[in-house]
Amino acid sequence: MKGKIVGLVVAVLALTLVFLTIGGREKEEAPVLNQDNWQEVFFDQSLPEGTLEFTFLPVDLNDFHYITPLGNMNPPGHTAPTDHIYFVHEWQSAGKPVYAPAGGKILWIQPFEWPDGVEHSVTIGVTKTCSYYMIHLVLDENLRVGDYVQAGQRLGVISRYAAAFDLGVMNRNLLQPFVNPKRYGYTQLYGDSPLKYFVEPYRSQLYAKVIREGEDKDGKFCYDQRGKLIGTWVEENAPPDPFKVPNWGDYQLTFAYDVYRPTLIRISLGEGFLALPGDPLSLLGPGLYFVQDGAIPPENVTPASGKVTYYLYGESSKVEFPPVKGERRGLLIVQMLSEDRIKVEAFGDTSSTTREFTSRARIYVR
Repeated sequence: MKGKIVGLVVAVLALTLVFLTIGGREKEEAPVLNQDNWQEVFFDQSLPEGTLEFTFLPVDLNDFHYITPLGNMNPPGHTAPTDHIYFVHEWQSAGKPVYAPAGGKILWIQPFEWPDGVEHSVTIGVTKTCSYYMIHLVLDENLRVGDYVQAGQRLGVISRYAAAFDLGVMNRNLLQPFVNPKRYGYTQLYGDSPLKYFVEPYRSQLYAKVIREGEDKDGKFCYDQRGKLIGTWVEENAPPDPFKVPNWGDYQLTFAYDVYRPTLIRISLGEGFLALPGDPLSLLGPGLYFVQDGAIPPENVTPASGKVTYYLYGESSKVEFPPVKGERRGLLIVQMLSEDRIKVEAFGDTSSTTREFTSRARIYVR
């Protein structure tokens, strides 16, 4: 059943109206987001021309352990690779200060209510074409939409409701090559790597904290290639407007690569498959899976490939980081029916070499 709790970023896309009360000030109505006006909201044309430059660390280097780069997957909330990075910290870092890495205008504040408190995300415009946002902080009460902040100014403190503090950049001069842009929100379409915008020595200090094999420490979140299996797909019956769907990740399926070990294929399944009658082992839940050694790379799968079988593996039960492949959990069969349409079915079958499609197979599209 759809309606699972999803990540905070997806909740931001779904929001249509926010009221922010700051101290004794009057309530200020935030802009109403929809598919047509979000560019006006998050790229303020009253701001100057120029280039984004981060001249201050958002959090002290001692207040977090490592950085997860672009492209983390954690279905169903983040079935698609993430368009922002994570400053992963211990819980004792909650309450430590968060600073503005660049000066600018507060364009959006999103509160997230918890039973015993609140945390926020905040978007700050720096130039006409570049904005940045931070998630999982508790904003200082004196800040509101329309205020200008300076680089290095305290914005609030690290939230106690998450194990990571998030940072993302939107660059209107950079359009990510998604096959169907209408399926994506502003942070994905114009998402950019934040770390390259920091001045030295901060840039080198932050890259040194990134956990990722290879030379590319920025990561990647748009894997789409037209006519190829690689990238993110959406169930054929999904609603057309992601801004109005709080559980958007349930509809998604991604064939991509591991955020920490980018040579390893990962399959991110937003919604599982129920058991077939008389076949309890066919049950398979949502999750992020490794695949077998020697599997066909998803960028090599085309409509001419026919049915392709991937064995699905969970993460090892051993305490290792980054996580490694564990026991087999099932298998997934997929066939590209056309360049923008695939047939998919997954099973909790850990012994068969392949399966045939049944009536519960799903169609995914771009």
